[in-house]
Amino acid sequence: MIHAAMNVQTWPLVGWRDIVHAFRPDHSAREAHLKTLRRNHVVSDGIRFTRRANHRLAGAGHLYSHLNVSAAVLHRQDRTEDARAYRERATALEGELARVLRAYHLGADEVEPLTELASREARGAMARLSDLTEEALAGLPPVADQDVTRGLLHSADGRRVRFVDAEGTVERYLPYGLLESSGLSVGDHAVLISEFTGASLVIRLEPGLLVQSQPGLGTDAQTDPEADDAAGAESAEGGERVRAPLGDDAYRAALFDHLDTEDADGP
Repeated sequence: MIHAAMNVQTWPLVGWRDIVHAFRPDHSAREAHLKTLRRNHVVSDGIRFTRRANHRLAGAGHLYSHLNVSAAVLHRQDRTEDARAYRERATALEGELARVLRAYHLGADEVEPLTELASREARGAMARLSDLTEEALAGLPPVADQDVTRGLLHSADGRRVRFVDAEGTVERYLPYGLLESSGLSVGDHAVLISEFTGASLVIRLEPGLLVQSQPGLGTDAQTDPEADDAAGAESAEGGERVRAPLGDDAYRAALFDHLDTEDADGP
């Protein structure tokens, strides 16, 4: 059982395969499908970058706003105009991503989904972009026939994975193959999307980002490290509560701090 509710946000960035999988969930991801989405103007350009390892070049990468995933689903549902509205907002968010990365002195390779984030700055940048994504979603038409559950991949037995929602009120047992195909691991925070297509149920498992409320921080404390001094002075007066990423040690410890030491029995 979870002792306290977790605040899990959707990881705000995706790769092209995530977009294609949302568009054609019954097929292997192919770049031809991405070209189809681009031809119909329902996917943004994304951000190209160079990966580095040990101060050396380690190949090229490409990141997209998570809004492109919803745009792909909407296009599949024959809601192309709505999909293009998502694409427009995704393009704006990708421009904002470049500014956020500069503010936090980060490279794009440090915020890729499923990357082991060692720094508080990387998690703070993603928390900021996630907030901006939620603000953009407020002005967009919703994706129909989807159920979204945020939580923790708690345990696995080789055949199935126990997923506990952020409130600690729902447990779901997922096929182990879903964990393998998502690239996630036990202990990761995740977002479970169930889409009802009429003929079948499509399930996707996406990376999540754990954030928490911290007292005494100003609004800009998590959003822009260059504004730390001003934010601290403002928070001393108002004591405003905002969402902030967990610190390095707390981030790892919190994976199971919310859970009892003994697992509940499965159904």
